Amino acid sequence: MIPIGSHCLYSSSLAVDDKSLSYFSVGSGPTVVLVHGVGGHKEDCKGVAETLA
Repeated sequence: MIPIGSHCLYSSSLAVDDKSLSYFSVGSGPTVVLVHGVGGHKEDCKGVAETLA
């Protein structure tokens, strides 16, 4: 759990084709998926996630 503003990011992962995909979940309401570019990290989306949460 990582606090951002008045919300908390929860870090999770799932297996897809023998690969582990990591993601954050935060907030409520309709699902929004943020995808970073090549060489990016899920942490790059924290600022946007806080605004959207």
